Amino acid sequence: MSVIFKHNAASKLSVFNKGAVERVMATCQDYYPQDSEEAVRMTDELREETLKNMTALAGMGLRVLGLASKRFDGKLEKGDDIDREAVESSLTFRGLIGLYDPPRAESAPGVRSCHEAGISVHMLTGDHPETAKAIAVEVDVPPSRMDRVRRDVADCMVMTAGQFDALSDEQVDELLVLPPVIARCAFSTKVRMIDALHRRERFCAMVSPLLPSPMCYLCMTLYHVLI
Repeated sequence: MSVIFKHNAASKLSVFNKGAVERVMATCQDYYPQDSEEAVRMTDELREETLKNMTALAGMGLRVLGLASKRFDGKLEKGDDIDREAVESSLTFRGLIGLYDPPRAESAPGVRSCHEAGISVHMLTGDHPETAKAIAVEVDVPPSRMDRVRRDVADCMVMTAGQFDALSDEQVDELLVLPPVIARCAFSTKVRMIDALHRRERFCAMVSPLLPSPMCYLCMTLYHVLI
């Protein structure tokens, strides 16, 4: 997401951008080193370090955003058409922000009630895989004793949408279990999951966000719940 602000006193426009760290970094050409007032060229080393920091924050269950900005040259009036590619290019990287958006208090008990009733729960989210994994563990979506799960089953417990969508329907059907957690997913990924459940002759329902308990009890006759 990008917004363009105008500083009325100086009549200058500025772009402020936020989004998935990988995508924001791809649009940045420079950054400000610590305690420096001059921007320097973006390096592969900084990109790698930033992605490591992002993974560390995501592993704590935080939703991580990249921030960037730049001066917008040219004139812009309200209602003008804007070339998004021109706006979201040659940005200056500003840093990361980690947000903690805790699941609802009733989410974990609701998921446990589903498990006790023989209902499988799948969490499909746009979050980073490490964030998704941390939140999923917090609400007991994956098995609590992963050390007792077969390696080939454990390997498909958490997937990204890229990994899941890259599989053909035949390959999805060959999975021993459908992944309980899919990260970085789009709506089309959710549709593929529903189709995969239907091919396994399962009933399913989709609820949001993170299974509030009233919906949980409405789903007690179902085999699968997607959140």
